[in-house]
Amino acid sequence: MLPGNGWLNDWWRDALSVFGVTLTIGGLLLAIWQIRRAVNAAEAAKLAAENALFESRKSFLRFVSALAHRFVNEINVHIENSTWQVASVRMDDLASQLMQLTHTEQELHEAVRQLRHYSTACKGLTSGTRKRFPLKKRLSFSQGLQDKIEKKLSPLSE
Repeated sequence: MLPGNGWLNDWWRDALSVFGVTLTIGGLLLAIWQIRRAVNAAEAAKLAAENALFESRKSFLRFVSALAHRFVNEINVHIENSTWQVASVRMDDLASQLMQLTHTEQELHEAVRQLRHYSTACKGLTSGTRKRFPLKKRLSFSQGLQDKIEKKLSPLSE
């Protein structure tokens, strides 16, 4: 050993260099493996979130469908009993429920507009400014609306 060259000879310096390079490559491979695991976990989490969103939307549509059917049936009962004020409120409720879906179902815009029109007619009957209700039109509208709800929103439509 020469003075000033350090306390290790050439062989030990080479061995430590090879060991350091091996350790560095091992660390790099470990980092790559961890990154791949993290990417796979992120992809799995994204897929799970998309599935949860899909199931939530399906459940929401089932809920709105059931509520819409209930409102349509209540509207029919209130019109048959000539309780125009309550029928008007239920028509507005149904229109509000269907409005939540108009961004996905464009056909419902017309149904919402028609419901608002019939609600106004019911209010006119309550206040006495209107003498009769367009029953034939309302019956065909009601049946058409029930069919749309069943086709577009029922859980069996998928």
